Amino acid sequence: MVTSIPPGTLVLKSPCYSHIISPHSMSNVCDSCLASPNIFDHLPPVSLYRCSRCKLSYYCNMTCQRDGWSDHSKECKYLKKIQPRVPPAIVRLILRTCQKNKKEPDLNEKLPDGSIRSFKDLEMHKEDISNNIDKKEAFSSFLQVIQACVGDLFTADHLFETYCRVLINSTEITDCMGNSVGTGLYLGLSAVDHSCAPNVNVVFTNTEVELRALETISAPVFGNTRVSYNNSVLPIKLRQDRLKEDYFFLCSCELCSNRELDLFCEGSTLCEACKGPVGATQDSCSGCGKGQEVDVTNEKGIFFESLENDQLMKAYNILRTKFHIYDYRMLEFSEKAMAVCLIEENFEKFYQIGESLLPAYKKYFSPNSTSLGLHLAKLAKSAIYLNKTEDGISYLKQCFEIFKLSHGEDSKLYQYLITLRDTI
Repeated sequence: MVTSIPPGTLVLKSPCYSHIISPHSMSNVCDSCLASPNIFDHLPPVSLYRCSRCKLSYYCNMTCQRDGWSDHSKECKYLKKIQPRVPPAIVRLILRTCQKNKKEPDLNEKLPDGSIRSFKDLEMHKEDISNNIDKKEAFSSFLQVIQACVGDLFTADHLFETYCRVLINSTEITDCMGNSVGTGLYLGLSAVDHSCAPNVNVVFTNTEVELRALETISAPVFGNTRVSYNNSVLPIKLRQDRLKEDYFFLCSCELCSNRELDLFCEGSTLCEACKGPVGATQDSCSGCGKGQEVDVTNEKGIFFESLENDQLMKAYNILRTKFHIYDYRMLEFSEKAMAVCLIEENFEKFYQIGESLLPAYKKYFSPNSTSLGLHLAKLAKSAIYLNKTEDGISYLKQCFEIFKLSHGEDSKLYQYLITLRDTI
């Protein structure tokens, strides 16, 4: 009898029930097998095949297009009918989910604990969503679009229940580099409860999602498995508010019950003496004991301004002298600055900001987390490009340790890192 499992153990492999590719990723992600063939820069670029009728779905090749046609044919018909209008992604996902359920009403998935899960088992929170003005009004507008697409093929009540199940159970699909490429519904994954301190890594591999332990999980393993429904680093109050708004529950996990862990996340400035973090509620630095009289009232507003790229970089150079990277706002702003550096091909600045973020990633993510691993991979790649060979090798070693557990040595990401290492 299994009493516990070690880190790296596969807990769940769940097939995708329904999905939609995000508009910004359509031309780069196969709508059949969900592969992203152009993600690795050491391979020759691939031009995906576009559906000549609806011009919205793309495929790796003719084989993938044929494999996906049985599902896409019905969608393609209504998409062509309403051209040049394009329905919102959630409308397409609702209709794909309805079509899937109509085609295979008895489809189910056997979970690791032996239980059987089908579409009708997915949580709806129908009453909660009905009482939420914004969500209910959104559905009313979606319903008009749906009826323009397929008429009265599905009843309004059936569509609303599907809408509820999609809102509560769907998840962001990411490629192996952590980029968001779409939204999907997975019966098995939707059965796993939330914790702000998850104990598994969630990895999407083509049409499946895999959950692997990032720490030891005691029996009953599947019953004790937890994923995070939040993808962002946030202080307790914001995390709880977002979970309550999106999923209608108040999180009381260990992380949400320990207010001390929130000291720096909800707001922290740089100590004038040692440059350590000083929490918003602290009068002095807990590291060196120096009293603090830093006024950041004016600078706080910058976090929430809509800025052009050049303005954002100027703002970053101001904020980094005032706020510690443990502050969730500074962390998020720094990630935006990294993205700008990548666009502008300022790889030296990209690397500098990435290194400044590393202490925060190590503080807020598990040592075996893919979030940390992917950040280390960015640092490794940029270090190698900038001829910082020793740093690049060091970061790669850390990546290998994490991705060996989260993805496995046979994964495309692990093999890509080996190729990257061989360029040194």
